[in-house]
Order: sequence, then C-alpha cells, then structure tokens
Amino acid sequence: WQITTAGDYIYLVEGEKEALVIDTGNGCGNLREMCRKLTDKPIRRAANTHEHFDHTVGNCYFDEVYMTQACKDAVTSPDYRYAYLNDLDIPRDYPIHVVSDGDIIDLGGRELEVFAVPDHAAGSMMLLDRKNRLLFSGDELGTPAYKEVRTTVEAYARNVARLYEHIEEIDWIFGGGFVYDHMILYRQMQCLNQILKGSEAQVYYAPKPIMPDPDPEGRMVIPRRVPNPYDFYKHKKPDTGSRRIMTYAYCSIIYEHDRVFDQKS
Repeated sequence: WQITTAGDYIYLVEGEKEALVIDTGNGCGNLREMCRKLTDKPIRRAANTHEHFDHTVGNCYFDEVYMTQACKDAVTSPDYRYAYLNDLDIPRDYPIHVVSDGDIIDLGGRELEVFAVPDHAAGSMMLLDRKNRLLFSGDELGTPAYKEVRTTVEAYARNVARLYEHIEEIDWIFGGGFVYDHMILYRQMQCLNQILKGSEAQVYYAPKPIMPDPDPEGRMVIPRRVPNPYDFYKHKKPDTGSRRIMTYAYCSIIYEHDRVFDQKS
C-alpha cells in the first residue's frame, strides 16, 4: 500500500508473517493504528529510508524501527528544513535496530535487502524486494525529471552503478514522493557519465520560492502538503553560480562544479 501524507509517501509492505511500514511521515495521527485497517498481519516494525523529519515523525508508534547507524546518529537532531516540527513534543525514545548494507529484513516469504546509498542524506538506505521486483528508494533518486547531488558526482555515480547492477531484478521503484520505472537508473547513469567525462553543463540558478497568497484576514496560509517554505528557503545559501545542471538522456543532474570528483588524499 502507498499512503499519502504531508509531503511524502509511506509504504506498507506485507509478508506472510508480518507487515512493515517504510517511512512514517511527519504527522498524520497514529500511523500504526491506521495501517492496521489495511492488513490483518501484525505490524510491529517500521523502517526509515533516511533521517529527515518528514520521514520519521511517526516512528514513536512502533515497537522497533530499522535504520542505518548514520540515520540513528541524526534522526533526533533538529532539522532546519522542518523547523516547525522542532518544537513539537514528538517522542524520540523508541527502540532502534541498526542495519547495514546487505542485511535482510524478513517478513516471512518476503525479504527486503538493505542498500546503504547516502547522498540525499547521510543515513540513506534503499530496500530491494527481489521477489516482487520492487525497490523502495526514499528520496535518493530525486524527481523523475532531475536529481540534486549533495555529495560528489563521483560518489553518487557509484551508488547508481550499484543499483544498476540489479536493474534486471527491478520493475518499479517506489520513492518518497514519486514512482519510477527502473529505467531511471539507466538515464541517471548516462547523465552522470557525461559529467564525469567533462561534458559542458549549464549554470544552474535555483528558482525563487512561490509563496502562497494570504487569506482574507491577512494571515499566510501554508499548504499542509509541503513543508513550510519559510523554514526551507530562508536557510538556503545564496546562489553564487557554482551549481551546474547537466541534461542528458531525458534526465537532469544538478551538482556543484567543484564537487564532481572525490577529494584525493
């Protein structure tokens, strides 16, 4: 099941013995109780694809939450992009089960393999369901139209190359806010290779945020579907023209021109 909450998708995955919730949103009531209306399998555990608040606020409803060590290190830290959540009384003392690359989450007749692929967030992981030919990718692959690289192009290309090795085992990729077919891995690999071989890219200037109009009483009303735009944009660094955008193979990659290759020791 795909559950739409404020900003991103939550997934409920059912095995023969139990069900697992992948990502827990940023506040939509008791998520676990709601999911119990969808399946008769026990729901004890959740998994976080990464540590950002819009994927983790509902963790407190579960007996145990799977995440990487890097995710655990940051999951309860204040997050400037979702500052309006920092002052909420959100329980953060839930049990955490740390998983690593290659670990298996067994739901009974349905196994999910962990792929640690940090870029969008330090603690990012994806879950591969080989039996059903599905990959749960969180926010790592960006939108169907573009991906913004946050580490180096070289490091992100390694992540995509690892996933591309499994492209014949994947039909659909379920992301935090989008659903893709597996060809997004091929398109991103082609685009990343253009950057790595030095092809010329365009300077990228981030668009200015579109603020909602005030209501009749003059109050600013923020759509619940997305994070508070003030919280997000007021912390963005001024665009100095250091970012580039490469468009190739029906895909665009946004990156810092001085962060293409890893630093050499």
